[in-house]
Formats: sequence, structure tokens, C-alpha cells
Amino acid sequence: MDSHVEEAYLREILIQAEYAVVAVQNMNGLVDAASPVLFFREAQCLLMHAAAVSRILWPPAKGSAVAVARGEHIRAALAVADTHSLRSRTLRDHHEHFDERLKAAALQRMNVLWAAQHCVAADGASPRR
Repeated sequence: MDSHVEEAYLREILIQAEYAVVAVQNMNGLVDAASPVLFFREAQCLLMHAAAVSRILWPPAKGSAVAVARGEHIRAALAVADTHSLRSRTLRDHHEHFDERLKAAALQRMNVLWAAQHCVAADGASPRR
């Protein structure tokens, strides 16, 4: 990998890591605050910056072979193990696809409410048909 390209990616990881640290510091300062909105705003920032680092270190496998090789090179340069917690895409995917999760939750809630209204009487017994 070209040294200028490597330096650019390493610098970006450093910047994103610094932003993540600031978000954690802000979260620590907001633990006892009256507004959970500010705390969760910082938590969202933390997730966003951690996801950026994760994408650099582990580009999507369905991406280009060049990106995958770049990720392997950067991980080797930083001695980041494949078992590192940033590799997991679960939390990142939930954050990035929250709209899909929100729709599914809303539909599930609608199904549960419908079932409760139509399948269970007020006393808990099955309604007569």
C-alpha cells in the first residue's frame, strides 16, 4: 500500500478515535444530568465514530478486493486482532438501520394490539365467535 494512502487512513482512525473519546467524556459528564436526551446524543456520536473506525478496519466483504486488502493491511499495521470488538457489526447495523427496526417494532406492536383487541376478552378469556 502506498505510504500516503496508509497515512491518510491511519490519520482518519486517529481522528475518529479522538471524537469517540470526547463523546465518552461527554457521556460521563451527563450521567447525572437531568436530560437523558443529551446523554443519548453523545452515545449516538460514540457509535458513529466507532462505526467509522470499524469500516476502515473491516470494509464490507462484498466490497472491492482492494478495500478488503487495505483493511487487512491497516489492521496488521496497528496489530488489531480479528477478534477485536470493533469487528462486530451487530450494534453498528442496528444503529445504521434503525428505521427498519423501528418499522418492524411498530408493525409488531400493531399485531400485538390487534390480537389483544380481537382474540382476548377483557377478562382474559377468549372472545366468543
